[in-house]
Amino acid sequence: MTAALPTLMSCAFGVLVAAAALADPLLLTAAVALCILTMAMGWGELLGLPDPAGSGATVLAAGWIALLLAYLRSAQDSPLGALAGLMALCVLAAFGHELLRKDGRKNLVGSVTGTLSGEAIAVFGAGWVLLSDLPVGSDVVACTAAAAVGALAVCSTPLPSPALEGAAVLTGTVLCVLVSLFLLPGATASLALCGAGVAAAATGVDRLLRPAVRSSATQLSMAAAPVILAGTAGYVAFRVLVA
Repeated sequence: MTAALPTLMSCAFGVLVAAAALADPLLLTAAVALCILTMAMGWGELLGLPDPAGSGATVLAAGWIALLLAYLRSAQDSPLGALAGLMALCVLAAFGHELLRKDGRKNLVGSVTGTLSGEAIAVFGAGWVLLSDLPVGSDVVACTAAAAVGALAVCSTPLPSPALEGAAVLTGTVLCVLVSLFLLPGATASLALCGAGVAAAATGVDRLLRPAVRSSATQLSMAAAPVILAGTAGYVAFRVLVA
């Protein structure tokens, strides 16, 4: 179950995001917020950080603030500007967290970089909200989520590397194309390229974090991370290739 549970949960998170987007933008925001909460709760333990509770709280705050900014500013021409400013504040927050530690600040560099990497992934979750605000955005979210789910479903298979990564990206792309044939048949070619980028990003995060899994909490955190990051990967790919 160590290999299977994160995969099942990743797929569940992806399906939840897609279903919420097709239902209502506010539900999508709530679904991504749940994913961020799940990731933050086990992030410190997943990376073996010296203050897992403090690092998790910092990651959670960054992700939820990003979602709020995206929800309030998604209709503007440059919604990523606010998120860029937030990332600058995340750097300060990561160092501020270290100043509050009372344990002698052991493993200072690892703690800062681990906390900041979690903040970055959490902020990337806001991409789902921005993506849903584009024309036919809910359908694009469903296609993007399909790419992530397809790729992550392959990640627990016993295929050797790099065949596993190639199969994951291919599966994610194919699933994205199949969903687009039903929702956005006129944009299938462009969405295939978007799907490939999203599948590659989700697969990369999964392969990076999977070896660090230690417990149920870290399994859930690792399962949520690639789904969260796929939001901004899909938003950037769609804006570059389509919109």
